[in-house]
Amino acid sequence: MSLDLQTRDHRWCLDASWISYARRPAASELRARARSIRATHYLVVPGRPALVGFFAFRDGSKRKSLIPAALAAARTLGPDAYAEYEPEPGRLWIVATDHLGNLTPFADSCISASEQEAFEARLDPSLVARKQRFDIDQVDEKFAQFEPESYPLREVSSRRSLFIGAGIVACGVGIGLSLYTWHLHNIRLAADRVQQMRVESDRLKRLANAQVTTVTPDHWINACLKTAKAIPLFAAGWAQMEWVCNSTGVEITWLRAGGTLADAPPGKYTDQGDLIVQTLPMEPERTRPQAHAPVDGKRLLLALLQQSGVKAQIHTTVVLDQDPKQAHGPPPAASAQFIWPTDPRSTSWDAIPGLQFIELRHKTGLQLSSAAGQQSDLNSYLVSAQIGEGDHAP
Repeated sequence: MSLDLQTRDHRWCLDASWISYARRPAASELRARARSIRATHYLVVPGRPALVGFFAFRDGSKRKSLIPAALAAARTLGPDAYAEYEPEPGRLWIVATDHLGNLTPFADSCISASEQEAFEARLDPSLVARKQRFDIDQVDEKFAQFEPESYPLREVSSRRSLFIGAGIVACGVGIGLSLYTWHLHNIRLAADRVQQMRVESDRLKRLANAQVTTVTPDHWINACLKTAKAIPLFAAGWAQMEWVCNSTGVEITWLRAGGTLADAPPGKYTDQGDLIVQTLPMEPERTRPQAHAPVDGKRLLLALLQQSGVKAQIHTTVVLDQDPKQAHGPPPAASAQFIWPTDPRSTSWDAIPGLQFIELRHKTGLQLSSAAGQQSDLNSYLVSAQIGEGDHAP
């Protein structure tokens, strides 16, 4: 639940989930995302990328704008910062920035004082070493250094959906009455024949569309990252360790960090109730396949990885019973595994013909370090993919 903090000069809002988008999403997409994480309001910070903050207020909140404290704190703290504020007794507000000065995924989180030790134990030790702590009697003074900026707030309301639903029902009733009247004034056999032809035509159209649509690598990556990054990293005493996108959807692994199964995220639990795997659906956009000039997809992938300084393991699938007479045909399929060092949405993967992502794995950085001083790259992604047969130069 988002928290309001009144200082001498301004009313600030704390505890939100922030997501970056390469382009500003449609309002319907933002409302759907807000409902999936139980947010009641959202705001949009324009730019490239666009930044969206999701807030959860008590039912009935009619506010039209607010001042997000996290954005003001990030501008004041600067890059590679980690700070803990005590807005009220027994609660801590966490703000952290990356090397560019942007909010980290777990920033703008409110936790109880009893969760502090478990929360910090799963962060990079070098980040915690830079911690700045401001007690409750220092908060007013520190917030006075922030530059407030107010943003319009939009409510996540179901009224529009209700109106659309009512309209659909009304249209359905009207069509039903019209068909009934027409049915009474025309020959039954002719009406049935027309109806059967319409149903068959619609079925063939749906079948044809299903056969000619596909999921491109870029659409798969966008759906994966959009679903995974919308989930907060710390919730009710549970820390998000890693997430994996694959054929089943997005699998999120949670580790108990002071919470209980009563308030845990939904999913299958193991390790005596200390570990939970939550599975979320992933719905990538489908488009009609595009024709590619005959090129070697594996060669293009290797060139891209070399340009980015990435080492990959690429293996060719050997077909033991292949006809020797077809040795001059298209090369067999290849599988690839590599670590991509930055957000994969910044790369155009559609330019590589035949590329298909199998799995994308990312560690959040909230894991216990196996050795003192160990650092984890929060921006790297383990990628498993394959390149199908036939995408080659003649």
